[in-house]
Amino acid sequence: MGENMFLKSLIIATIATLSLNATAALKANSDRNVTSSTVTVCQMNAGDTGRLKYRGQSYEKAFEKVTDDCFQKRNNEFIQTRGEQPDQDRQILFIESCVNEIKCV
Repeated sequence: MGENMFLKSLIIATIATLSLNATAALKANSDRNVTSSTVTVCQMNAGDTGRLKYRGQSYEKAFEKVTDDCFQKRNNEFIQTRGEQPDQDRQILFIESCVNEIKCV
């Protein structure tokens, strides 16, 4: 139970940090004239997760949705294959690999 809470907190903290970095990057990119009405599409295509693609009203929302779904698929696949929860180090690797594979436009 405690590990689940830690994992959820870790995921939320990771996504929040990435969202702050993404917001700063968007604000710094004035050439694109990004506004709040811009729809962002984030996607990834990996052998273990398949193709994940989401549209969001902001970069952060689309990025968060793809990241969360990617992590959940990898975590569930690990549980189905091995019959046990992955340890925290492996879960962190899942999160990092999901974040690094996502492309947003």
